Amino acid sequence: MKISEISKIILALEETNKKFLILGPPGIGKTETVINIAKELANKYRKKFVEYRNDPEFISEVLAHPEQYFVLFRVPLTEMEPSDIGGIPIIEQPYYKVSLPAWLYMATRVQGIIFIDE
Repeated sequence: MKISEISKIILALEETNKKFLILGPPGIGKTETVINIAKELANKYRKKFVEYRNDPEFISEVLAHPEQYFVLFRVPLTEMEPSDIGGIPIIEQPYYKVSLPAWLYMATRVQGIIFIDE
């Protein structure tokens, strides 16, 4: 399948709320395709497209008005520590809770795409 055909398939899958995986060698346009799809979906839902930034002002603004935004969360796995993805454990006997990373907390409250990249 060509990368140019992926957009149509992903947009169709979005209607079903199914997850998808794009595999391919570096440089064929996977990231660009996902960014373009996110922009297209933001337009479809009449929301402002933004890419997640780990900036307190940005986070506060988006969480204060989640209905206005469509967020692309780019998660570069090769640059992250396990706690960047799964959160930091908070011990409370006899169990523990997890403090979610800001990006993951936001992803549960705003419409968008989580793009896990190499």
